[in-house]
Amino acid sequence: MNSEKKDLFFILLRLKSYLISLIDNADNCVNEFKYSEEFLDRCFPESKNEILNLLEENKIFGDCDIVFNDKIHLLFKKIAIQNQPSVNLETILHKFDINSQELINSPKEIEQYIIERENNLKVILELLFNIAKEWAAHREIESNVDNYSILNDEDVIRPDEEIRLDNLDVNATISFERISSLTEKYIDIMSDYYFKYGGNLSLEKFIKYVEQLKQNVNKKYSELLKKNGLDPGNKEL
Repeated sequence: MNSEKKDLFFILLRLKSYLISLIDNADNCVNEFKYSEEFLDRCFPESKNEILNLLEENKIFGDCDIVFNDKIHLLFKKIAIQNQPSVNLETILHKFDINSQELINSPKEIEQYIIERENNLKVILELLFNIAKEWAAHREIESNVDNYSILNDEDVIRPDEEIRLDNLDVNATISFERISSLTEKYIDIMSDYYFKYGGNLSLEKFIKYVEQLKQNVNKKYSELLKKNGLDPGNKEL
C-alpha cells in the first residue's frame, strides 16, 4: 500500500477539519467542492483528482455533504478500506522500508489526533463562555457607574454613593483587563487550532486583519491627540 493509500483516511479527516473551520451554516452552504479543492490543491495536489472522484463515487458531491453528515467519518473509513490495493504486505514493507509497528500504531495515532482536537475545541468554547460572562459582568458595572454618575452630575450623590462610584471605576478597569487577558488566550489557542487542523488560509487572513487593526487603533489615537491640541509628531510636547 503506497503512502497515499495508507494515509487516505487521515487525509479525509484533515479535509473535514479544514471544512469545519470554514463552514458553520448549512443554509448558506453551496454544495460543491470549492474549499475541498482549495485544501487538496495546497496539501495533496498529487491525490486531488483521485480523492474527489472517490468522494463522488460514494455519493458525496460537495463540501456541505462532508461538514453536515454526522456519520461521514464512517464513510471515510469505508472509502479508505475499499481503496487499499491487494498486494502482499511483506512486499510493501520491504519496498518502502516501513516499520510494521508504525502501521499497527496508525489507528491509535488517528484516535489521538481526534481526541486532541476535541479537547482543544472544548477549551475554546469554555474560553468564549468565560469571555461572555465577563462582558455581562462589565455591562452591570457600567450600568451602575452611569446611575451614580447622574447623581454626581446633579450634586445629589451621597458620600457612601461617591465611594461606590470610585470603586466601580476601579472594578471597570479590572474587568477590562480580565476581558483582554481571556481574549488574548482565546486568540492564541484559536490560532494554534487553525494552524494544526486545516484553517491555515483563515489564519493568514486573520493575521492580516490584526495587523490592520493595530494601524487603525494607532490612527484613532493620533486623531484623538490632534483633536485635543496635541500633535504626536511634535517632539517639543
